[in-house]
Amino acid sequence: MKDLLTYIAQNLVEHPQAVDVQETETDGNVVLELRVDPSDMGKVIGRQGRIAKEIRTLMRSVAQRQGKKGPPLPLQTSPTALCPTLPPRKKNGGAFCVRHFFMEKEGVALKHRYLEAGKIVNTHGIAGEVKILPWADDPAFLLDFDTLYIDGQPVSLLGARVHKNCVLAKLAGIHDINEAMKLKNKVVFIDREDAELEEGAFFLADLMGLEVRDADSGEVLGQIADILTPPASNVYVVTGGKQDHMIPAVPEFIVETNIDEGYLRVRLIEGM
Repeated sequence: MKDLLTYIAQNLVEHPQAVDVQETETDGNVVLELRVDPSDMGKVIGRQGRIAKEIRTLMRSVAQRQGKKGPPLPLQTSPTALCPTLPPRKKNGGAFCVRHFFMEKEGVALKHRYLEAGKIVNTHGIAGEVKILPWADDPAFLLDFDTLYIDGQPVSLLGARVHKNCVLAKLAGIHDINEAMKLKNKVVFIDREDAELEEGAFFLADLMGLEVRDADSGEVLGQIADILTPPASNVYVVTGGKQDHMIPAVPEFIVETNIDEGYLRVRLIEGM
C-alpha cells in the first residue's frame, strides 16, 4: 500500500522528490501518512477535497482486499501531511487538449463536437480585449482558431496572444471594456472540426465513459468516470466495476487507447 500511494502521489505533484509516505499498523488498522511539498498540498487535496477523496477510496479498497482497515478518525497532523485512509477530503495520458465536452444546438445534442476550451476570467485594457483561461495542455492551442463559441453563438477571433497561462483575445463585436465586462465568466467553446491534433493526442471528452479492460485477463474493470489533471500526468478515475481505480495516464499503465472502439486497455500493478 505504501508503494502504491507513493506512486500515485508522485504523479500528482510538481515536486515528486519531496513525497514521503509513512505506514503504521496496529491491530489490523493501517494509517498511511502522506507528506508533500507545501506548494503541492492543493494538488493532493483538490477542489472541494475531490482528489483526496478518490485516493482515500482507492486505498481503503486495497486495504479491505488485504484484510486490513483504516481508523475512522479524521487526520490531525501538520499542514504538509495527508492521510488518504481518513477523511481530509480534498480533488483532474498521452497528450490531451481540451478537458470538457459538449453543448446542444437547436435542441440536438452534438456529442463532443463543441468542446469547452476555457473561461473568460477578466478584461484586458480599455479596447475590449478579454483574458481567457484555457482548459488545454498549452494555452497556445486557442491561437489556432478563427472562431470561438460563446452562449452557443459563433464569435470571430480577430487576434490573440499568450500571456503567462492565459490568452489575451480580441473578439469581433467587442469594442470597449464595458462590452468586454459582459463576457466575464462566460465559457468559451470550440468546434472540434476546427481542431488539428497531433497523432496520439485525444480530447479528454473522448475518454469519458470508455470501457476499461485489463490488458492481460480481458476483465472489464469499469468505465472512466472522471479525469484528474494534475501537472505531472492525468489520472483516470474508473468506476462501475468490482472496485474503483485511480490509474495514472502514463505508458507504464496504459497499453492501448481505442477511441473508435470505445475501450482502454490497462496493466495495473499489484495492489491497484
